[in-house]
Amino acid sequence: TSFGSPVYHVMQDSKGTYWLPSKPNGLFRLHERADGKFSVEHFVHDAHDPGSLSENELYYSQEDAQGRLWVASFNGGINCIPNPQAEHPQFMHAGNDLKLPKDISLRVRQLHITHGHILMAATTKGLLIADISPKDAKQIAFKLHVKDVNRSSSLSNNAAMYVAEDSNHRIYVCTESGGVNQIVSEDLLADHLEFRHFNMSTGFPSDVALSAVPFGDEIIIVSNNQILLLNPDADYPPNYEAFVWK
Repeated sequence: TSFGSPVYHVMQDSKGTYWLPSKPNGLFRLHERADGKFSVEHFVHDAHDPGSLSENELYYSQEDAQGRLWVASFNGGINCIPNPQAEHPQFMHAGNDLKLPKDISLRVRQLHITHGHILMAATTKGLLIADISPKDAKQIAFKLHVKDVNRSSSLSNNAAMYVAEDSNHRIYVCTESGGVNQIVSEDLLADHLEFRHFNMSTGFPSDVALSAVPFGDEIIIVSNNQILLLNPDADYPPNYEAFVWK
């Protein structure tokens, strides 16, 4: 089916609704009808409506335990939809009621919500973290973690690409040129997080980590031209060239 818009992510929420973030055409909401066809609704940024999307270049969406939808945008930070099933849902973002860091321009590539209701956002400026358990999204506070040249255990690279969580609830942050960072701090809401680095300086085959998929106790890492299997409990993770799957 030709959809007519470049869709970057597809997710189905707990109500059975499909959400399709696209770039540069905003957000699509799809409901499946009894005849198997879909009704399609389209939401875009409206400069005259502060409750509309922050912008139209969208990359990712996630639903939290309270049924709210969180949407990553590349030029407008994060959008929160408290009432995603409403006929005319309202969008919260840095331009109205969402307390995102306002001193920087947040370009968000991907979102992950942990089993403990912690929102993690992979941005071009670092790793953004928030406790999203409050019912009122206006009360949510966000913390940005960046590379600190004075701390060797800080984030290895600010250009975060993807966040993944394994079966043991260990968190991994893929970066554009700093390999994979495993969060070793127990408190994910701490002011300063400690990271374990998997990159070429520590024996990992590549510094480029684009995305990740949990695979049992291991993590499959997508690099530029390789598929890497990361075993955090092994000294030297195996390296598989992409052509193995061709």
